[in-house]
Amino acid sequence: MTEDFISTKDKILLSAIDLLSDGGLSSLTTKNVARRVNIDESMLYKFYGDMNELIRDTCIAYFRFDEGLFKTALARSGTRLDRIRYFFEAYATYYDNYYALSMVGLHFEELLHNTETRECVTEGIYRRREFLAGLFQEAIDTHEIRDILDGYQLADLSLGYFSRACLNRRIGMKNGSFKAEITKMEDALFHLIV
Repeated sequence: MTEDFISTKDKILLSAIDLLSDGGLSSLTTKNVARRVNIDESMLYKFYGDMNELIRDTCIAYFRFDEGLFKTALARSGTRLDRIRYFFEAYATYYDNYYALSMVGLHFEELLHNTETRECVTEGIYRRREFLAGLFQEAIDTHEIRDILDGYQLADLSLGYFSRACLNRRIGMKNGSFKAEITKMEDALFHLIV
């Protein structure tokens, strides 16, 4: 029923995300996308000039969530730790609810080798790291957390764990919720630094 309200262009984009998640960049072909959306291949060109344009839009869609999350985290009242916790919980909930999108990050290396997606992926990774490092550094500067690591090291550690949690899901090492795994990591990290 809800599929009736999703535009064909959005269906194409969601199918591209699913394909990228399932099989990497090489799986994003007009034939595969058209089959997933259940349209003729030629119909894709009504919405996208070529596959490179669709691949670029897929990366943009992946990082689109970040902007809203950043604004919401900064607007939250409470401590900087509360904002960091919100960051972890929001991503974990988002990734639990949209498995394919959480797996896109496992294809960053491949996307960085594509001229159409390199800039978008580089900028998205950089902005996510900068934002989280800023939150951690503010928490260090206000003595909410100990300074055993700097903001960038804590951001890299956290984002690395997110990537590892995605990989664990992909290969079946963890079958529980992504949020439960991230919360466990968050609790362990905060136990060390608070």
